[in-house]
Amino acid sequence: PIACLSSNKPPSNSKSSKAAPNKRTARCGACGLEGHNRSNATEYTCPAYNDQKEKDRREKIRRKREATIAEERENIRAIQQESENADRMQTELARQIEELKKNKERAEGFRKEELKRRTQKLNRLQNRQNRNEHENNVFDG
Repeated sequence: PIACLSSNKPPSNSKSSKAAPNKRTARCGACGLEGHNRSNATEYTCPAYNDQKEKDRREKIRRKREATIAEERENIRAIQQESENADRMQTELARQIEELKKNKERAEGFRKEELKRRTQKLNRLQNRQNRNEHENNVFDG
């Protein structure tokens, strides 16, 4: 599309020189000037940058960030420690389970031996009783 040469209007695709009506300019909370704000102020753009109040505010923010970083590092260490503890506990539980299985097998072996001994004892006692009854019947008869 060719723009009409007789028209005084600029082509429709060119940018307007006016800023958007709802766009706000940055205003510094420390010095009140436009063009910068506290978070992006430098000693060159803000006359209040080196005021003690602003220095203290930046130092407080820096300490808070450092504390947050230290806290996050501690949280990470705690999670890692928890993970290591869980691994150790799992290994220990697996060892205990194996030990319990061995103890169960050993106890089952002891029960079988005890059952065998008691059965043999019962058989011996019954045989004695049968012999005694037989002998008593022979003598009585």
